[in-house]
Amino acid sequence: MVRYCDLNFYSWEPDPVEADPLKGSRNRRKVDILGLMVSIIGSKDQLVNEYRVMLAEKLLSKSDFEIDSDIRTLELLKVRLLIL
Repeated sequence: MVRYCDLNFYSWEPDPVEADPLKGSRNRRKVDILGLMVSIIGSKDQLVNEYRVMLAEKLLSKSDFEIDSDIRTLELLKVRLLIL
């Protein structure tokens, strides 16, 4: 897991002008956003509880039944939290 304090923003350098934008940065790291959120909030259980409350408020405020993106996000979150 990458911690927020481990990211060294001061040593960042842009890619050279001739670099292929489709190949990505040589300095780019995969940042574990979910792991970062868990470390900020404190535990997976607290993260799940906060997400549950936010999702409930969002679903209750919807006037239509378009919840496909919410279901997809929830399923991805469930899979990802099992790995953490």
